[in-house]
Amino acid sequence: MVYWRIRATRNTNKRRNLYRSAAKEKGHLVALGYSSEVVRLYALHLIDPRRENRFQRFETAFYAPIEISPQLELF
Repeated sequence: MVYWRIRATRNTNKRRNLYRSAAKEKGHLVALGYSSEVVRLYALHLIDPRRENRFQRFETAFYAPIEISPQLELF
């Protein structure tokens, strides 16, 4: 992802373009089948990797078993 570039860039126009490309990457990950919540937590971790609690939340969401609702079990 491009979040390390966003932190290093001071030009606001270039930052805007980088945020757009980061949003596209998040969309690609969701299209691959990852949960949108997992992608969101991963992006939060990449924004500031020094915060360990964000990485722990991402890991627990990534390795958590998938819960299927009873309505989906009918199909």
